[in-house]
Amino acid sequence: MATIEEIRQELEMARGEYEEVKKKLEEWEVGKYKGEKLNELEDELYKGEFRNEEQKKRCKERALRDFSGGKEGRGIKRPVEDDYTYAAAEKKAKLVEDMKVPLSSFCKSCKWEEVVPVIFNHRPHDADIPITLYHQVFAHFQEYCTNIHISMDDCDLVIKLITQMTKAFKRENDRVAEFLKWTSEYFAHPVTKLPLPQIGQEADIGACHSVGNHSFCLLIGEAKNEIGEGHGCSYIQACASYAKQIGANTNNTIHKGLNPSFILYLSGPYLGIADAVFGKDFTIDPLTHVLPFLYLKNDPEMMVSITRTFKALKTVLGELKNYYSEFQVTQHIDNLSLQRPASFPYPSSFKMDDNRDIKFIYKNQLCDGKLVFRVQGQNEEFKDKWMVVKFTQKYCKEAHKFCEKKEIAPELFALNDLSGSWKMVVMEYLSDDEYINLYNLLKEKKDNQEDLQQKTINVAKLLHSGDYVHGDLRASNIMISTDMKHIKIIDFDWSGKVDHAVYPHFVSICLPWHPDVDCEKPIAKEHDLHLLKKSIESNPF
Repeated sequence: MATIEEIRQELEMARGEYEEVKKKLEEWEVGKYKGEKLNELEDELYKGEFRNEEQKKRCKERALRDFSGGKEGRGIKRPVEDDYTYAAAEKKAKLVEDMKVPLSSFCKSCKWEEVVPVIFNHRPHDADIPITLYHQVFAHFQEYCTNIHISMDDCDLVIKLITQMTKAFKRENDRVAEFLKWTSEYFAHPVTKLPLPQIGQEADIGACHSVGNHSFCLLIGEAKNEIGEGHGCSYIQACASYAKQIGANTNNTIHKGLNPSFILYLSGPYLGIADAVFGKDFTIDPLTHVLPFLYLKNDPEMMVSITRTFKALKTVLGELKNYYSEFQVTQHIDNLSLQRPASFPYPSSFKMDDNRDIKFIYKNQLCDGKLVFRVQGQNEEFKDKWMVVKFTQKYCKEAHKFCEKKEIAPELFALNDLSGSWKMVVMEYLSDDEYINLYNLLKEKKDNQEDLQQKTINVAKLLHSGDYVHGDLRASNIMISTDMKHIKIIDFDWSGKVDHAVYPHFVSICLPWHPDVDCEKPIAKEHDLHLLKKSIESNPF
């Protein structure tokens, strides 16, 4: 006699088959020729053959944003300070709590777009602050995946997992049960199905750590029996499950914190690992490629990679336990307009060359989509001083200092290395009262364009006199004092010595680059001058 659970599973399968038939019926009703015509119209619209004035305007605005480097337009406006408050976090949590779409349906089609404003998982590509800047544990995971030592026991246990996952399972629950059993044993921590705050919903994979009356999520995930089964994407569903676990949680302490967690998305014998936080938004970043749980005896590097990944995950779950065990529970906050620290990157101090530790607090992000923040110093000669903190993975300190000595760059206070190949640049803040971006200035004043062009070219030649090149010397990377007497160059990410500095792989093709510019090719002085002149002449469109 069938059990209640088996009947429920059969019902789920029947519902799935019904959805498939319904989908095919809808496709048939559209009609072959009608569908082809719609595709043709879509292609023509994409090519611009039938763009109306509104569409042309949007294309122009998009080009302006690319050209300006993200200084104007949607997604690149200057964020207001209210974006980082406890009140803002509560609103975003409420939006997720009120999401009525079941998680199993949320992962289908375009349903997830209903909560795109608060779930940033690179679909679409509007994610802002990288997760490795929210918490060091995620950068540690990436490092461990390449260098952590694995033992014979680790290898043997991974082989056992692969043996189980390569099997064909009749039901998704059977595959999940085997995976939960193995992970519980390997991590030496219970990994089970995780009931979510709202009734009738649960995540396929979950691990929590309790501290007093609080239960913190270490791991959450979703599974599909095979790729193509289950009517949806396990990654999207896992993202929604994390957001529900945090956003719909009745424990207000959860909303106030960062809630770092790892996300697993399993489809048949293929697993992906991501990380998640409730920072400024619910943010999820993939950490690994999709790993094949297949016995690839002729590909030992892949087998080692899979084993290292699980050993790394086991290690960082221990680090997360320690983090939550030491977590300072935020007391009740009456004033929800206060800044919420979890909305900003984790560094809150920088080291000077003499090893002094200077603390700071974040005020706001200077440009949405850019890892540039206005901060206020808290001690020593920096107390109450406004500064700019920038996070980047490449920066030429020597070029910046050279320009600083020539008084054509902001004062550079520190350049610190962080986990995950990140660098933290701390520099002088050029206030809006004293300086204006050249891109914005040209939009306001068109009559002195030739004079401005000559002045900025002279500044560029000062940079070049030290045998340095910039690489991205356009109007948006030039600051001019409001009295028009001083010019400062910013953004030395690509800068370096002539014949040594090279272009990165991914650059905006909308910019008027010199014809010789290409990926990994040396940056030349004439490239700087060409881009600077063109950006001034063409600005604004």
